[in-house]
Amino acid sequence: MREMLINNRDIAEYGARLLTYTVGGTELTRVTSTSYNAAFPKMFHSDYGQRKINITLVFKPKYHDFGGVVAKLHSLAMQKSAFDAVMCKGTVDIWLPDNYYYNCVLESIGDEVTDGESLEVTYTLSGIRHLKLAKIKGDNIYCSSTVNTDCRLTLTASENYGSNVGCILIMSDDKQQNQRSMNIKNLSSGDVVVIDGINKTVTKNGNNYFSKTDFVTFPYLTPGKNVVEKFTADVTIMTEYYPTLI
Repeated sequence: MREMLINNRDIAEYGARLLTYTVGGTELTRVTSTSYNAAFPKMFHSDYGQRKINITLVFKPKYHDFGGVVAKLHSLAMQKSAFDAVMCKGTVDIWLPDNYYYNCVLESIGDEVTDGESLEVTYTLSGIRHLKLAKIKGDNIYCSSTVNTDCRLTLTASENYGSNVGCILIMSDDKQQNQRSMNIKNLSSGDVVVIDGINKTVTKNGNNYFSKTDFVTFPYLTPGKNVVEKFTADVTIMTEYYPTLI
C-alpha cells in the first residue's frame, strides 16, 4: 500500500516509509480598511498563499545482506541522499494519504536520527493543494478550483483551416467578465499550438512560438464556468488544469 508519492514515484523506492505528516492552513494576506464612523470594515483585496507541510520519514536499508552497522548506515545515507536530491532539485509534486496532491518547494531538512538500523528525518515544505490533472474538450469549461488557476490550452487547426491564418481567442467567465484575449499568428491546417499557462511557454508543432503571439497574460481559469470564444471556427481546443484548492 502506497504511503507517499514524490513526482509520481513511491517513496518505497528510496527505502522510506511515512511516519507522520501535518498540513497547515493556507496563508492569507488581506487588505482592509475601516473608515471614520463606519459600521463594518471593508476588504479591498485577498491574496492566498501556501501551506506549511511537515513530513517525517524513516529510511531502512533496502537490502539486508550487510556486514555490520557501518555498512547499514552507509546504505541509509545513500538512500536518503538520493531522496534529498529529488526534493532539492526544484518544485516537487507529492501525494499524501489525505488523497490530495501538493505542489511544493522544500524549505528545510531536519536532523538525522538513527539507531543503527534505520534513519529518521523530518522535512518542511511549503505548497499548494490540488487534484489530478483535468482535461476538458470544447469551448465551455467548468473549473472546480476554488481560486484562479493556470491552465494549458491546446489548439488544433483542422484540415480546412487554410494557410498562415491568424486565430483570436477570448476567455471569460460565464458573465463575460475577466476577459483574457489571445492572438496567435500564421496558423495552417494541421498545426498544433500549445499555450501553456502552467509552465509559461507557447509552442507550435513542438517548437517555440512565443514571438508569434501578442497576449500579455497567460491563460487561466476562474472558479466555476468559463467560456473560450473562438473567432475561427476550424480550431478545436483542449484545456488542461490542476483543480486547485484554498
